[in-house]
Amino acid sequence: MKPVFPPPVQAGSVRRALLVPAVLLLAACAFFPSEGGERRARPDIPSLFLAPDAPRYLVCGHRGDVFGSFFVDPSNTIPSLARAVRAGADLLEIDVRERADGVPVVAHGGGGVEEAPLLADVLRWAGGRVVLVLDLKPGKVAPVVRVVRDAGAVERVVFFASNDDEFARLRRQGADLYLMVRARKPSDLRRWLRLPDPRLLLVHGDPDWLTPGRVARIHRRGRRVFANAWEESFLFEVFGAGPAARELFSRGIDVVQTNSPATAAWARDQMGPDPGEEERGAR
Repeated sequence: MKPVFPPPVQAGSVRRALLVPAVLLLAACAFFPSEGGERRARPDIPSLFLAPDAPRYLVCGHRGDVFGSFFVDPSNTIPSLARAVRAGADLLEIDVRERADGVPVVAHGGGGVEEAPLLADVLRWAGGRVVLVLDLKPGKVAPVVRVVRDAGAVERVVFFASNDDEFARLRRQGADLYLMVRARKPSDLRRWLRLPDPRLLLVHGDPDWLTPGRVARIHRRGRRVFANAWEESFLFEVFGAGPAARELFSRGIDVVQTNSPATAAWARDQMGPDPGEEERGAR
């Protein structure tokens, strides 16, 4: 008798099968948000990064609480950002663009830029609550820095410079700005780590590129390491960022950016004492 084999599973059918539970999970996150554990607010960079008792592991909400507010509040809006803070995020990454009139707004792109929240309003809301990471989309740097200065928010904002040109443009606006840089290859890392720049706080890298040796080199220069949870495992990120965040923290990553800050904050709070804490404190 000829054996009968089941038809091959098509990739599209797998994606469709995963879509329903993913949507249900997003709905649950939106209507039943998780609250983060008790954690002393550190709403400025000196207390979050530079104080002797600065926390070791940090969670950065990506554009707010994307998964937790998926059906409720759009990302890059104050309600979504507020949900991320309630969920336990230590920092919030937001995208900054310019309206047609040159006014900086918080928006990733596409439609709706003209109606997006003003950066000035988001900075005002964030004061006393949380540190912001600004990802500057194409546009002029000077108007954004001017809004940050007018809001008295220099000590509450980290600017993300993803390449040499952005770094140079930001530094021309002042040596007092706190920066995060992107490293994609060994020459990037060598260049950034050679810079005697006391306000270069963070190095952003892909998880699979951030080997233990590279993480250790960054730490030896007194800088922190930043990575995205969804680049560690997209599936873990969709179904709860806890496992991905915990894996990254265990590898020495200091700041994990996530679309699910509640589960990443849970993972952060489960981490025990860091074996490099004494060395880090000595710096």
